[in-house]
Amino acid sequence: KEYTKALRDYDRAIELDPRDALALGGRGSISLLFGKYQDCIVYYSKFFEIEPDSPHRIMAQYNQAVCYWKLSKPFHAVRSYMDGFFIDDNVADAIRQIEFPFVARFFLGG
Repeated sequence: KEYTKALRDYDRAIELDPRDALALGGRGSISLLFGKYQDCIVYYSKFFEIEPDSPHRIMAQYNQAVCYWKLSKPFHAVRSYMDGFFIDDNVADAIRQIEFPFVARFFLGG
């Protein structure tokens, strides 16, 4: 129920300001929770355009990669996931922040 309200709130914020990065990122997260993977990808892509240096970008890249994976687009998923690593100069820190089991499955063929 709270997610439905959040969805309406984000939609309203985006309607008022289509470049509201916080609302776009939040809308991407809610889309992921509702299984609307294509919507999630679109909202996060807009978020990345507006806030390329956001401290939240690493997790948003991870979430976008999950959506690509769920849509059976493993190459896009890996690219989105890896893009998250190049945001932060300290790759080891980025790796500790995100865990992504499908990468291992993808490369190991599982």
